[in-house]
Amino acid sequence: MRSGERVLLERMAREFDLMPCWQAMHPRTPLAQTLRWMGNRATPYHCDGIFAPRAWRPRLMRCEVIAGTTWSRLSDHNPVLADFAVGRISLHRQSQIQAPRRGACFLCPSEKAVGS
Repeated sequence: MRSGERVLLERMAREFDLMPCWQAMHPRTPLAQTLRWMGNRATPYHCDGIFAPRAWRPRLMRCEVIAGTTWSRLSDHNPVLADFAVGRISLHRQSQIQAPRRGACFLCPSEKAVGS
């Protein structure tokens, strides 16, 4: 992680009490690729993420970056998914995931999730 990124993450935590969900779920894992338009597509470039209040950390169940041919066709970014539990019920249910439709953005269960 570059020093500028570290400074930004520290500021988000200090001033807004926010945590980056990917780093919270994968503390010793390199950042997953979320942008593919860079010159070297093989080099991971992570510029998308989800921030949530640090108080929500116990309810963060997972955070994944979705990758695959469907998303490569739709965008040069891979979507980031965070799943939080509310009481005994998860806000995100696998059964609600639908395939992408033209003009809409739904998660595609056939795609690979990085970090799951």
